[in-house]
Amino acid sequence: MNNIITIGYEIPGHTEYYHDISSNVSMLDADIIVFCPQMLCEYFMDGFHEGKRKLDKLSSRRIMEDCKHWRRETVEALKAGKTIFVFLTKKEEYFISFSGINYDLFDNYRWLPLDDFQIINVRGEKIKKPQGLEFLSYYDAFEDELVYDVVIESGEIEPIFNTSSGTRVVGGKLITETGNLIFIPYPKHDEKDDFVKKGEDGEEYWTRKAVTWGNKLLSSLVNIHKTLFLKTGKTPPPNWITLKTYSLKNEISLKAKINSIEKRIEKLTKENESHSSDLQKEIQIKDLLYEQGKPLESAVIKALEILGYNAEGYNDGTLELDQVIVSAEGERFIGECEGKDNSLIDINKFRQLADAIHEDFEREEVSEEAIGLLFGNPYRLTKPTERKEFFTRKCIQGATRRKYGLIKTIDLFSICKYLMENDNEDYKKECRDAIVKGLGKIIKFPKIPKAE
Repeated sequence: MNNIITIGYEIPGHTEYYHDISSNVSMLDADIIVFCPQMLCEYFMDGFHEGKRKLDKLSSRRIMEDCKHWRRETVEALKAGKTIFVFLTKKEEYFISFSGINYDLFDNYRWLPLDDFQIINVRGEKIKKPQGLEFLSYYDAFEDELVYDVVIESGEIEPIFNTSSGTRVVGGKLITETGNLIFIPYPKHDEKDDFVKKGEDGEEYWTRKAVTWGNKLLSSLVNIHKTLFLKTGKTPPPNWITLKTYSLKNEISLKAKINSIEKRIEKLTKENESHSSDLQKEIQIKDLLYEQGKPLESAVIKALEILGYNAEGYNDGTLELDQVIVSAEGERFIGECEGKDNSLIDINKFRQLADAIHEDFEREEVSEEAIGLLFGNPYRLTKPTERKEFFTRKCIQGATRRKYGLIKTIDLFSICKYLMENDNEDYKKECRDAIVKGLGKIIKFPKIPKAE
């Protein structure tokens, strides 16, 4: 039996091969590596950001380090002639943060050292029989159990498994000069009720049926590994071939050059990721023009902060508010956001705002009823200059009666664009004053000064 390790996936009956995502085990210790990037169970969550889960500071650092480790190990394992099976689990997106203020969107496929590679969550049950003979036995053994959770889009990956129509790739391979990186849908033993039993000591054990199933899976993977190397005519290099005794002079020189280039690539990759993160933060304000839901709420918070407000979402498990807003002058507001595809902002969202203010006022620590602000982004996919109306007549009447402010998010964008490019505290103050003075109707902001 070839040396095997599994990471993030335990083969029934073969617990001795298993390592968790945070184990930092070396892939060079085995000929065959199974990697299943189900990562969220290994790290601690700390609430939500923009509607997605976020990791706490410690887990954010850990997941970054773990992904760097697996990226390096994958490169080295492929150089050393290993076969890596990537079990294609669902793509998980979450935010990571080291400061608690700025967040970066991360996912569980960041560990792969590939540039032209995209994973898209699409679930299906019908997979077309593969053309490659080396994968037929695997397909035949698990045909009734194989489903796909994702599809692959990549110019680097040679397709193996496709959807029933043949138009989308749900498994593929990257064959290097020495090793194999195989992406495949996989059978999920955790969905089987008869694979685990409890012993008299209270511990859980694999059943005989589970061990038989695990042996079948292991045998299928080993056969794929052997067949791939037989097709190339090359024998997987043994571990001892890397010993200094067998090193060649030019080999050492070339490896040094490759390592130097890889370090430069890693540095440039980090710079590119940093710039990409900065770019996403910078253009978040554009969400005011076309977004809805959590992205729109976050963009409104950013816009309010630019205007000099202290603004944040609120959720205590019972009461959830889009924004709690406090101005530099001491006014306290409750904000509600609404984006509509093909209609005006109507009275329904206005009612939600009224209820939110009432529930907020019921809180023991709140001594004065907040002022309501409704941020509207109607016809959000229509070019802003072509939008004529924003709030329904009933919505405007309700604002007049309750003295709530109605704010067009496209107005906020224009103001913030100017303020992000020009430091003008006086204009910020004028905008805040305009909101207070304009309560009870659609807020009319002061004319944007000419850019300096």
